[in-house]
Amino acid sequence: MSSVPQTNDPPPERKKNVWEILAVVVAAAALGGSIYSIIETHNLEEANKAAAERSQAQKVDVYALENNQEGLRVFVANRSDSAISSVKVEFNEGFWVSSASIPGCNELKVPVKVVAANGGLVIQLGHPVRVHFTDVEGRRWVTLLEADRIPDLKRDAEKAPLKSDLNLDKLLKPYITVGLIPNGCG
Repeated sequence: MSSVPQTNDPPPERKKNVWEILAVVVAAAALGGSIYSIIETHNLEEANKAAAERSQAQKVDVYALENNQEGLRVFVANRSDSAISSVKVEFNEGFWVSSASIPGCNELKVPVKVVAANGGLVIQLGHPVRVHFTDVEGRRWVTLLEADRIPDLKRDAEKAPLKSDLNLDKLLKPYITVGLIPNGCG
């Protein structure tokens, strides 16, 4: 009897199947990596687009200051080079004032305490303050200013319209000013 040396090698068909399976696994991993890369690139592009959309809106500051002569005033400072439009400053009581626009590097000053000439009506315009405005590209934004908090900027969702009977434009017109930002635009 002749002895055939025995080897532990798998038959050639089995070797071929292992290599085919390995090739499929590598191809699937490469495809998965490509898909992941495409998704990440898309997410990065969307984030860059959102940041570009916010670039002007982020340059609109809302803050309040008090001095002895005028009392508390709310400021809407447009620190961008382009004008913002359809500006509405809304107070928590529903009272509001508007400005057609605020040019670039200008600010709107709104007195917070109003004393009406007709009968001495006193209105306290307190926090929160919502500033609605439209950027140069026509996107609508709202900035919420709450006491002792950093203003929060969001896309304006256009909630219920502001009530016309709570518009203080006529009452406040002599007190509302728009002018250059004192310390420059930067």
